[in-house]
Amino acid sequence: MDIPELPRRIHTLGEEPPAVHSISYHTCLTLHTALKKALHDDEYEELKESKLGVFIKFQEL
Repeated sequence: MDIPELPRRIHTLGEEPPAVHSISYHTCLTLHTALKKALHDDEYEELKESKLGVFIKFQEL
């Protein structure tokens, strides 16, 4: 059985970027509000139930 090659690390262990630049940093209230305004209610709910919906649900907490 061949062992698959692992992908290279993006960051060296211990030198990861600060948490302020994580995905939650970029899902700010302004983006959330703009998204809600741009979509119809049914489109917004469909997005909320998709794989990306976790970010909407996180912001609503």
